[in-house]
Amino acid sequence: MIQLVSSCLLPPETHLNSFYVRRGDEWQQFWTLPWMPGASLRDVPLYVLCSGNTFSAAEEFCYNMRNLGHATLVGETTGGGAHPVADHVFDLGEGVWLEMRVPYGRAVNPVSGTNWEGTGVTPHLDVPAAAALDRALLDWYDKSAADPVRAGGVAWARAATQVRLEPVSLDAARLRDYVGRCGPRELRLVDGRLEYQREGGARMSLKPMAADLFATELDWFRLRFERDGRDRVCAVAGLYENGQEDRHPRD
Repeated sequence: MIQLVSSCLLPPETHLNSFYVRRGDEWQQFWTLPWMPGASLRDVPLYVLCSGNTFSAAEEFCYNMRNLGHATLVGETTGGGAHPVADHVFDLGEGVWLEMRVPYGRAVNPVSGTNWEGTGVTPHLDVPAAAALDRALLDWYDKSAADPVRAGGVAWARAATQVRLEPVSLDAARLRDYVGRCGPRELRLVDGRLEYQREGGARMSLKPMAADLFATELDWFRLRFERDGRDRVCAVAGLYENGQEDRHPRD
């Protein structure tokens, strides 16, 4: 499976890994396949998410991609199992059995000349596993921000990802500032949560993204509150993912 997946991501006939087997003094090499059906993904930016539970073959995939410089690893250091093992079971009599799992060889990476046994594979971006996907997304957004075609969508998506990693909390007094009507828009405080409703439409809970900026239950729509010179909420603007805005002053 490592060979198959890697063959979609790397050039043909790339040396991935070798195993040295003590008995017989033998070597076994693994390379990407010389041909794969379908489009190649080798030019697509690659992120690999890993954790302390990533082990054995999954670790080899991480280790290969890291040493070949073809992926950004995000998450936690992996478990550290590189040696192939064989099971040996012994009958000791009277219903007692002894099982031993004994390594019979070792992995040898063609780039590093060693492996990840006992040490695991260290990620490029070290974060808890639960945050690995969002941290990978942030890294990709930051690298894509310079593309003028993608800049608006990237900034919108990045803000949502950032607040998942670093939630924003506002106290009750701050939330009460937003309660009231702004044209067709109405804001209520219900059980400590800010709710939004427009012209009899569905009520939606709001989630703070920053001071005076809130996400709604719609991925493509947010609310930004505006303040006057005395720091009072004076208007609210609806923000749309396509860059449009509509503003209503406070009644």
